[in-house]
Amino acid sequence: MAFNAIRRALGSLGDHASGNVPGSSQEIPSGDAASVNPHFAEMYRSIDAAFTGPKTADAPASFLAARAERDAGWTAETDTSRDEEREIMSAAPYRAVVTSLRQNVKPDSAALFGAARDAMRQSHSPYSQFPVGAAILAEDGKVYSGCNVENASFPEGWCAETSAIAHMVRAGGRRIVEIAVVAEKMPGITPCGGCRQRILEFGSASTLIHLCDADGVVESVTLADILPRVF
Repeated sequence: MAFNAIRRALGSLGDHASGNVPGSSQEIPSGDAASVNPHFAEMYRSIDAAFTGPKTADAPASFLAARAERDAGWTAETDTSRDEEREIMSAAPYRAVVTSLRQNVKPDSAALFGAARDAMRQSHSPYSQFPVGAAILAEDGKVYSGCNVENASFPEGWCAETSAIAHMVRAGGRRIVEIAVVAEKMPGITPCGGCRQRILEFGSASTLIHLCDADGVVESVTLADILPRVF
């Protein structure tokens, strides 16, 4: 069956480190694959049992239990990181820098930030626990927002900027004047490389990118500032 091919491919990740033979019933990925996620080996065993063992009624439950354990581990790590970030953000040096940067922010960017923040609250990010929102001010004066939407097959998810652009295009907009981006856990986050190119598709070197934290716009830069050598 198709799963056997996937199983052999996953098993081969640990072959060099463990000496296991691909396709054997005892192969458990080790080395880099196991060190990236400590829950990987146990999850692999549960998946292996669910798909290659007896087809019992509780097989799907074992898979879901393994995934729930994995997600719980990630959530615990995320909560620790969030506490550390809050401590940094409350420190005087950080607040001083942010206060200085805010002095150069456009006064009318607050509404765009609000739309991005509202979109962020609708984020579907159960795997990264990293909600992001984006809001576009189009040439027609309308605001289009979007959030990141993740998928269990990680590359199939999409960014908040991508969602906002799709909403703009669907409504007939074709020109981005400004865009605000906010992430719950990273103040002043910038669009990823792919989204910078997507913004350029409908923007220009002078398109404003508003980088936000939980309280509003921290800094405004142009697309040329963060994408100097475009494709």
